[in-house]
Amino acid sequence: MKKLSECTVLIVDDTEENLDILVEALADDYEVSVATDGETALESVNMEIPDIILLDIMMPGMDGYEVCRRIKANENTKDIPIIFLTAITDVKSKAKGFELGAVDYIIKPFEILEVKARVRTHLSLEFVKYELSQKNQILRKKTVELQAAVNELEAFSYTVSHDLKSPIRAIQTYSKIILQKHHKTLDDDTNEMVSDVENICSNMICMIEKLLEYSKMAHSDVCKESVDIGKMFNDAFQQCKSVCPERLIEFEFETGIPTALADAILIKQVIYNVISNAIKFTRNKKRALIVAGCERGTNEYIFYVRDNGAGINMEFSGKLFGIFQRLHSPDEFEGNGIGLATVRKIIQKHGGRTWIEGKVNEGTTLYFTLPISRD
Repeated sequence: MKKLSECTVLIVDDTEENLDILVEALADDYEVSVATDGETALESVNMEIPDIILLDIMMPGMDGYEVCRRIKANENTKDIPIIFLTAITDVKSKAKGFELGAVDYIIKPFEILEVKARVRTHLSLEFVKYELSQKNQILRKKTVELQAAVNELEAFSYTVSHDLKSPIRAIQTYSKIILQKHHKTLDDDTNEMVSDVENICSNMICMIEKLLEYSKMAHSDVCKESVDIGKMFNDAFQQCKSVCPERLIEFEFETGIPTALADAILIKQVIYNVISNAIKFTRNKKRALIVAGCERGTNEYIFYVRDNGAGINMEFSGKLFGIFQRLHSPDEFEGNGIGLATVRKIIQKHGGRTWIEGKVNEGTTLYFTLPISRD
């Protein structure tokens, strides 16, 4: 990119005295060219695009407003910063200039120090805009490359998971056959080891199935429709509660729950994961309490599920939405660390956000948002 001293300033004014003063003031710092009327200015701009234009408004023939309008209407010249030079001081005239695309005004009679400062400021701003544009181009390129890498990794994880499932299921099946047919002929230690192998295979298959779900979901399209979120919360709770009928678990709403525009299948998965987590992590409570609610934010619904379970250390809360990330050992609470990663991915596909708050031994609140439909 050129230096400030290599920048070209085009001065357009029909008064020779003004041209002489401005040329003398700016020639030591920049390349300077001049034009005494609007037509000549446009011809000059078409031949060589300047870096900035000082443009008089009141000129015979084509005035400065028209010159500015034509420059801004041209795709090749629209980004040239234009500073009006004028004795006109009324607000309407200034507003007209800004509406046409001017970046600044210098009132005549002008002060040389002010002219030099404004020219330098706007040229410096153009340099910053150029550098920002270049960085944005690099960022867009890196984003495309990163997305391609993510897609490749997700495709790889799907393929590997799919290919691993069959041999692991075979090992599980052989383990079951051994236990069923040879249980009596094997000693206790061997039976225990084979049983462990079967259990490990079951856990692996479960994790692989979750990973396959995650990979499929990452590439699925979002088909939005009106969804009764409250009913989904109730259905998910009833489904999860049926697995542990012996437990005392209460579920309640502390606010009304609105319908939302979302993909019914994907959001059902989100709510099931959130409710099942709440039930799982309240296992050690005599009376488990799970509360759901919703607040209206700016252009979004903020849904939440709060429990009185094991809670979390907020120092490590950032890990929870990463795939395979867990804060508890499998001995404390079962799981594979994919559920919340899936929740975040689905909510992101809907244009929403997810976060979690909690305190150890006091419970956790998980939040997710969905945009409010403008229909």
